[in-house]
Amino acid sequence: MENVSTTGKNGHGNGSLQVMVPLAAVFVELRTLVTRAGEMALGALLEHDRTELCGPRYEHNEGRAAGRAGSTHGEVVLGGRKITVKRPRVRSKDGREIPLPTWERFAKEDPLTDRAAEQMIMGVSTRGYERTLEPIDVALKEHSTSRSSVSRRFIEATEKQLADLLAHDRWDITPLPGPACRSW
Repeated sequence: MENVSTTGKNGHGNGSLQVMVPLAAVFVELRTLVTRAGEMALGALLEHDRTELCGPRYEHNEGRAAGRAGSTHGEVVLGGRKITVKRPRVRSKDGREIPLPTWERFAKEDPLTDRAAEQMIMGVSTRGYERTLEPIDVALKEHSTSRSSVSRRFIEATEKQLADLLAHDRWDITPLPGPACRSW
């Protein structure tokens, strides 16, 4: 614990700063713990999917339709950024990659695009986007926080919203009742 003096004019300290410094360190450690627990849970879910498709590890089964094919690195969204995680692989007997259902759900970019669009609408510049994210474990490799990545996501989200809006055959706009709308 870092000892920080909080002595006031009268020579008495309240000690609140002494509590805040270690509390900030606890929050960083807690965030790291939760992130690592999430990574472990994702790994367990992916391994469960692989076991469902291939059968238990080291168990020989001639009727098996798919086999374990090692692992590779993939990216999932966490806290407004992409992080690199280990992803198990499954191949069919004819060598085709079989996607894992859990990976298909977690690898979608929609939360990242929504987050970037929300931040831009709230007035955060693409230059300042990364500073709005909560810090994560330094051991994680993060991606998609650069100005150009955030800008691409914002454009993608607004283009989709505009296309959805223009897809309606007609606009059903009804004035609201009240004095401000009487001129309509």
